[in-house]
Amino acid sequence: MKKISIFAYLALVALLFTVVLSHKAELEDEEIINEQELIQQSTSKVQAPEDTIQIPSFPEDHVPVNPGFSYYAQKYNYEALWIVVFIVAILMFFKGRGSNDALAQEWKKACSQVISQNFAHFGVSKETSTSMEKISYSEYLYFASGRQNCHYALFKFDLKKRQCLFTTLGFEIIWPKKDQVIVEIPISVGEYPLGDGSSTTKIPIEFVMCRTRDIKNFHNQFPYIKKFIAPLLAKSYQPEKQDSNTLVIYGESTEAVNHIIDQQIGDILSRNGAGNIAEIHITDQKVYSNLAVLNIDTNPDKLQESAKVLKALLMMVDKVATLRLSKEARAKADKNRKEAEKLKAKEKSEEEEEKILQKKREEDKKWQEKLRSLPPDEQRKLEDKKRQKDMQKQRARLSKIVKF
Repeated sequence: MKKISIFAYLALVALLFTVVLSHKAELEDEEIINEQELIQQSTSKVQAPEDTIQIPSFPEDHVPVNPGFSYYAQKYNYEALWIVVFIVAILMFFKGRGSNDALAQEWKKACSQVISQNFAHFGVSKETSTSMEKISYSEYLYFASGRQNCHYALFKFDLKKRQCLFTTLGFEIIWPKKDQVIVEIPISVGEYPLGDGSSTTKIPIEFVMCRTRDIKNFHNQFPYIKKFIAPLLAKSYQPEKQDSNTLVIYGESTEAVNHIIDQQIGDILSRNGAGNIAEIHITDQKVYSNLAVLNIDTNPDKLQESAKVLKALLMMVDKVATLRLSKEARAKADKNRKEAEKLKAKEKSEEEEEKILQKKREEDKKWQEKLRSLPPDEQRKLEDKKRQKDMQKQRARLSKIVKF
């Protein structure tokens, strides 16, 4: 069951308490009104017609001789509610902000050894340090560079908005969110020769690791990916458990998948992948830098597992940089990319045609509005002028066709 902060519980208790007091106060006001009506009916006399108009009377606020907490709680219940909510929101803001700061620092501390062993420079300052840039109360940045086979590594922390009372009581209950760190790593590939005597620095690859139910998100986000990948089995990847968090692999060829996931990487992912990895996407399509989305857990054991997963991810970068596809696998990959380029060109052409049609519709609408605003004689003149202009354009098109 999802855990809610104690401050959120306090806010809910304050709300329920205020509702009970408000209902009790309404019942007492109703009893006072009924008593006054009975008194008025018993003392009423026959009056002249002009004296029968009654002015509605409102119950007076009966203040007891020694008003106590109950009286003030009933009288100012709504004000008390908002004061309590305001105080709880402030306390939750400071606690949530501190919790996010501590969680980001704990993850960085758990992974600091892996980062320092793989990168010459890390931190967001010019000098190597452990400093982290705070973008907001739930977003942080950490940077590392100076490593072979990659340009840099950018760590983007996207944590729960623990500092916000309304987000915790509303969105987090309906749409629960996980603490995550997004790792972007642009892979650098050196020039290598091909079988036909030419050379290149490009490696055609499309590799996805995620839960089975999440592959639909990739299909929606990248329509071309359906033509590229299919579920594949890696020899070295054998998940310990089979459940909703079990990760599956999608790729273009078994050859590429088995090269990227060797025995050492497969063992780490088999033991620590489920629950710690949300997705890994390695692509040459320039949709974004190659990235991985890792889940963050407050459990110290889980943080150590995250460090192992990060180590495996950096090892996968080296494996991608050294990937050399066979002639058949590369031919298949090149064919997929040509079809993808055709699909992108077709989509772009359709978008441009739609823009042209939309622009023409807007021009026609403006012309019709202008035409309706003119007197009948001016309308006929404007229509004749437009007709002559359209005929000139048509003759110009026909003359181009004849010349061709």
